[in-house]
Amino acid sequence: MNTSDINSNVGLSADERLEYEHLSQWARHDDTMIYQAASTVLPLAFGAIAVAVQFPKMVIPLALFSIVLYVYWLLIATRLSWFSLVRLQRMRELEQKASFAHHLMLTIPPNNLKQLTGSRISIRTVRWLGLAVLVTAWFVTLAQLIEPSANLALKGTAATKPASAP
Repeated sequence: MNTSDINSNVGLSADERLEYEHLSQWARHDDTMIYQAASTVLPLAFGAIAVAVQFPKMVIPLALFSIVLYVYWLLIATRLSWFSLVRLQRMRELEQKASFAHHLMLTIPPNNLKQLTGSRISIRTVRWLGLAVLVTAWFVTLAQLIEPSANLALKGTAATKPASAP
């Protein structure tokens, strides 16, 4: 939103209009930072599983790297979301004062969207579910990579045991 869109709002002083504009820009910036970082971090975090399958000896370092990278992004996203929430709250206060409701209306889904899953599941929940999926994928990968080597080790010990006489 640019300044000309909010200049006509009589309830805000010039400083408040400028504050509203800056808050809006920073809220967009926070969201952009979260999703731009995700576009790099998430493919790396989940792609490490494919690399681990190709290079089984690197599975532990790749798993650690992958999970630490995802958790780092999760913490950054959570922190930026907190900043956005504070900014959006102040923007809503300014909107109430100016008698307009762009951001106020965004908090309440329209009636036709209330039943859709997207209106009931928060993005924060999806981020944490992503971590659960990543950790689960690593456990499955580790189990598949460790199981064949464990079977080979067992076969190797069975082959070296002396046969017992009947």
